[in-house]
Amino acid sequence: MKKWYAGHSYMGINFTYDSPCWKAYVFNSKQERDQWVKENEYDQCTGNYVAETIDKKTAYKIAGIKGKYMVPQIEDNNRLSSRYI
Repeated sequence: MKKWYAGHSYMGINFTYDSPCWKAYVFNSKQERDQWVKENEYDQCTGNYVAETIDKKTAYKIAGIKGKYMVPQIEDNNRLSSRYI
């Protein structure tokens, strides 16, 4: 099943994806992902854009999924993380 990804950086989207301010989220549909980004893309407190759509490769990079012993794990809030197998 195809998944759709979004990234969120509490410091703003102008930081590189290897910065610790990023978190990746995964969704079952493009519509669900797009709605989440729309609702979360702008932080009025800081005046920064903080969420955007990303691809799977970028989501895995943010979540630290690399190598054959790391697998993706989806938490209750759609957050993508990694775990060892």
